[in-house]
Amino acid sequence: MSFSLMISRFTKIASNLQRVPEAWWCMYNLKNWWGFLFRFLGLVNQYPFDVMTRKGYTIRLKDFYDVTTVWVIFCKFEYKIPKDCKVIVDLGANIGSFAIFAAQHEPDVKVICLEPFPSTFRQLEENIVNNQLSSRITTLPLAISSRRAICAMATGGFGSTTSHLVEAEDATGVETVSAIRFPDLLDIVEEKLGHRRIDLLKIDIEGGEHDLFQNMTPEYLNSVQEIQMEHHRNGSKDALFDKLNHLGFICKTDYIFSENFGTAHFLKNVLPKC
Repeated sequence: MSFSLMISRFTKIASNLQRVPEAWWCMYNLKNWWGFLFRFLGLVNQYPFDVMTRKGYTIRLKDFYDVTTVWVIFCKFEYKIPKDCKVIVDLGANIGSFAIFAAQHEPDVKVICLEPFPSTFRQLEENIVNNQLSSRITTLPLAISSRRAICAMATGGFGSTTSHLVEAEDATGVETVSAIRFPDLLDIVEEKLGHRRIDLLKIDIEGGEHDLFQNMTPEYLNSVQEIQMEHHRNGSKDALFDKLNHLGFICKTDYIFSENFGTAHFLKNVLPKC
């Protein structure tokens, strides 16, 4: 690629005002931001690449999809860390970007990560171990679902960010993973931490959120204080939000990417229901 074409691409993207604050946060939060930014812009395509945070953590990236995962956490801030947060459950933890982001911002936080896709889970484990965070971050090779089962999982050929559960009878070339129910997850939290309180439930399970909440009852979420969730096009956003409202949560913000697709933040509703 010629230097002039590189500059042209950079200028085109930098002209998008929405990206300018994100690029600034990239420089602010990441020590080797230039190498990371060039990969995000598609100017460099050499992997693996170890991106380093200003606070001394390293996240190994193996492809462009890993780059986008780190970008939305450290530069775009699609997810927020609640003040004085002590316990986070990260459903769909991917390579551990959010768990590491949380660990460096809240020194006392404990994170329980669920990531079912085998190759992504191995990368998650490596990132946690390499940063000496195993005492604070628990990683489990599990999916979350409305039922306890052995499920099929496919990537769709587009990297770790698109891994999702599929119907086994309709799937070819998939991985087999174990799925647990939300009550099982609460048992794990109690086993690991001695209680069931979850300050933040972070969810990015590529459309599985519609199934997860479909038959859930309010008592399951009594111990959850806040939910931050990416919601996907395979189901109605309105129906999903109505269900969460029935479960005792109100939507604080919804960052909309397109119809039925975005990242929403929910807080426990302290007001009595009518």
